[in-house]
Amino acid sequence: MTKFRTQKAFSEAIRYVLGGATWAQAVLLATQRLLGLENRKILKAATGLGGGIGHEGDTCGALTGGVLSLGLYHRDNDCNRLWLDCIEYYRRFNTQFGSSKCRDITGIKFKEGYDIRRFLLKGMKCLRLVYTSIESIFDIVEMAERKSPSKGTYQVRPHFDINRFYCAGTVLSHIESRLNLNIGPISRIARGFSGGIAFQGDICGALMGGVLALGIMYGTDLRKTQHSRLFRAGLAAMKEGSRVF
Repeated sequence: MTKFRTQKAFSEAIRYVLGGATWAQAVLLATQRLLGLENRKILKAATGLGGGIGHEGDTCGALTGGVLSLGLYHRDNDCNRLWLDCIEYYRRFNTQFGSSKCRDITGIKFKEGYDIRRFLLKGMKCLRLVYTSIESIFDIVEMAERKSPSKGTYQVRPHFDINRFYCAGTVLSHIESRLNLNIGPISRIARGFSGGIAFQGDICGALMGGVLALGIMYGTDLRKTQHSRLFRAGLAAMKEGSRVF
């Protein structure tokens, strides 16, 4: 079942990228559709995750998109179940690719010289990465469906109540109240970023909350994109190199 769902979701992900989605959005949309959990707002929020957070080469979009997929799947469960699955996903990703960072995996610095040309011409590594990420998400979800972890299997006991306070959600909630945004369920879906992805010390949860908020305000609505968008963007990138940023 995992292999079939992975192949179907991967085909969907490629189609979404051709429609203008980032890899983070593609992983998120492809997995959530097959899980029957589609949420357009979180897709728009994930716009800034491409290229390792705004093409800065930080944490890979396929990884952060997968964390959001797991957050959506566990949106009604307690944090411990979500963290367990995020830890497993994070460790698998790092074992398979040697790093969680876009710049390390691709060897590309998007904003230096003509590295973006190399990225466009040598994108096969990202295709393999996205396929493997989707496969891991489905495998982890299927394992979660077969067994329910007992309480206390993995718990963090900070000096505050983590069910009410976690970095990404706190940032999103403050922005929502000050700018009168409709964040919806995203604060809860983003719980997986607590402590740098389930307390693994990676990308800061507060930073992720800000990036997701910017996506809600200025991100790409995939329903309004056209398949010609990526082609035009690719031509511009090949011509201009890092100047496209």
